[in-house]
Amino acid sequence: MINTHLIASEVKVNFKNLMIWTGVVVAFTVLIMAFFPSIQMAGDDLTALLDSLPEGLLKGMGMDEFMMTTGLGFYRVYYGIYIIIIMGVYCFSTGAGIFTKEEAKHTIEFIMSKPISRLEYFFSKSISAFVLYFLLVLIQAIIALLAITWLDTETIDISRFVALHMHGAALLFFFMALGIVSSVVINPTMNFMGLGVGLVFGTYLIDALAQSSTDLEWIGYISPFYYTDFNVTDAGYQFNAISTSIFFLLGLGLTILASRLFLRRDFLTL
Repeated sequence: MINTHLIASEVKVNFKNLMIWTGVVVAFTVLIMAFFPSIQMAGDDLTALLDSLPEGLLKGMGMDEFMMTTGLGFYRVYYGIYIIIIMGVYCFSTGAGIFTKEEAKHTIEFIMSKPISRLEYFFSKSISAFVLYFLLVLIQAIIALLAITWLDTETIDISRFVALHMHGAALLFFFMALGIVSSVVINPTMNFMGLGVGLVFGTYLIDALAQSSTDLEWIGYISPFYYTDFNVTDAGYQFNAISTSIFFLLGLGLTILASRLFLRRDFLTL
């Protein structure tokens, strides 16, 4: 069902791109956490500034007065928006590009002539994409934990940190699977990076609008961000096994759907 040589080869080919995106995400993570001591020192001045802003705007941006009290609370504001968006774009575009690059270069016929079944080819390539996803998520989480621990004098609540990143990982898994299924239903010459930016950022904006106004709350139901809880400063915050499992199951379902479509695809007409 899988070809380990193909998986290793695909990870190696995409490793440089992974390191570039990981470098960007890690640098951003460290940079925003470096501001935390200054933000914490601002104290009452920043609280007054936040109080002067509309409540809907603060909710839409995931901000509150608790973001200054702990490093984890400050971090989650940026993780739940910017870091997730950056990684989401990478996951979607990588999932899409893992198949379409051969089709776009018209080398897919040559690859399909090798002694490997279409199903083995599909799942091997898909697994390589998920390996890249896992490495990105893991490295970013480790660096974030080190940065928060280093810059925050308070003891970090590991259970909340893990729950935050598990929620994010499930959402990113879903975006990766969306990229994979998009690669077999959309023209391979399409700019998947642009589509990824539009999809990830667009769904975040929908959720931000839903959070900012009770009148617009209904539109949040169409955004995957709506079902992802990043609010670690909430007193009852904990790991949501239901929503996390649903995202992973949806991702697996989309990947299986993509495999069925891939088996029926006529590459000679591309």
